[in-house]
Amino acid sequence: MNKKPTLFSSSSKLLLACAIVLTAGSSFGADLNSEFSASIGRSDNVLRNEDNQIEETIATVGVEMDLLHEGPRLSVDVYVNADYIDYVDDSFDSDLEGGATAVADYWFLLDRFGWNLQYNFGQQIFDPLAPIRPDNRENVSYLTTGPQLEFPLGSRFEFKASAEVSDTSYEINPNDQTRVGGRASIGRLMGAGRTLSVVATQEDVKYDDGAPTPDFERRGLFLRFESANARGTVTVDLGVNELELDGAAETGDGTLFRIDWLRVLSPGVELTLGAGTRYSDQGDIFRFFQNAAFDLVDTENVSGIGSPFRNNYGSVIFALEKPRTSIDLVVLYSDEDYEFDSTFDREVKQLNFALTRDFTNRLFGELGIDASEREFISVNRDDRDVQYTFSLGYRFNSAFSTMLSYQHFERSTNQGLTEFDEDRIFLQFAYVPKWTRETP
Repeated sequence: MNKKPTLFSSSSKLLLACAIVLTAGSSFGADLNSEFSASIGRSDNVLRNEDNQIEETIATVGVEMDLLHEGPRLSVDVYVNADYIDYVDDSFDSDLEGGATAVADYWFLLDRFGWNLQYNFGQQIFDPLAPIRPDNRENVSYLTTGPQLEFPLGSRFEFKASAEVSDTSYEINPNDQTRVGGRASIGRLMGAGRTLSVVATQEDVKYDDGAPTPDFERRGLFLRFESANARGTVTVDLGVNELELDGAAETGDGTLFRIDWLRVLSPGVELTLGAGTRYSDQGDIFRFFQNAAFDLVDTENVSGIGSPFRNNYGSVIFALEKPRTSIDLVVLYSDEDYEFDSTFDREVKQLNFALTRDFTNRLFGELGIDASEREFISVNRDDRDVQYTFSLGYRFNSAFSTMLSYQHFERSTNQGLTEFDEDRIFLQFAYVPKWTRETP
């Protein structure tokens, strides 16, 4: 399979992202948090195979960085989390796992004319029916950028318009594509942070030469209600959207509905809810799963099929941050219904839970549960994966810490295929640099 040459390798992209985070953090006084780590561990079934179980020693070097800046002209939110993994006994080649997300807005004319950028880089599974392991993942890069324009129409109305170009590239799947789209809206200011708008959208998706998937267009026309106050925000879209696939005799159409609700329940406690139905594709699903995740090292459960589909989805994100305790909970649901070919229809349910507790100033513990279920409708296949993580750590001082972790993985299927159990134990050493320790 011939793929187009890429300008940067996966490791170069992540190293470039780290360099940008460090440079930007020192250039305009952004909040920069970072941690470097190294670990050594042992797996009792690195191939994740029920019959041919092979033990393996695994060594990792990792980096985690988070940059946040909010200003009148420039806002930036960049997160990088990656591990370089070496399989000491050569079960697999050394590999880089992890990703980066970035969102940035710059206003050339304050609140009138600006430029937006959104970037996602990470991994997704290549064969959706096989267990996740180094030979069943591929790198995905999704970049979107373009101008945005806003200006008032009298004292009660406003006009907004934006255009964007997206480039999506895959390491293995022949689904590389370019998107060109636009959005225009007229909104009425209803007071108290509320706006009601009429919005029209258009997107043209073209695949690279040789791709097996035909090009397609998506269009939407809907009403948008937005409300914002000190306790949170809510956005509701309701209308129609249309899908036109090149070469297809029929045009798909249906309801477009989206709701996104963020609520600050109390200081340090937030709840985010989302749900909707729309026409989508695997690039958007990759971004949907990755933006909701709190560990970019995880490989996303995305099937890699190029064809667009009707997507019904829902999400619940809960975050608690207290002086001694933090809790993160993510629940996701995605139903993929291919209107022109039901072969790839599937449902995905995912739960991620993480609890961190400081028992003393030096001793801390972590508990993690990651569960997913994927139902492939046409082949009557139902897979369930669960990962449990238990960790106990000790801080020597504000810069250095160590942590001992135990992980248990298990997969079950209704067809009895690709089932496995795996246990891993790791000893990790972490370093928090001075610039992070000095952050207020």
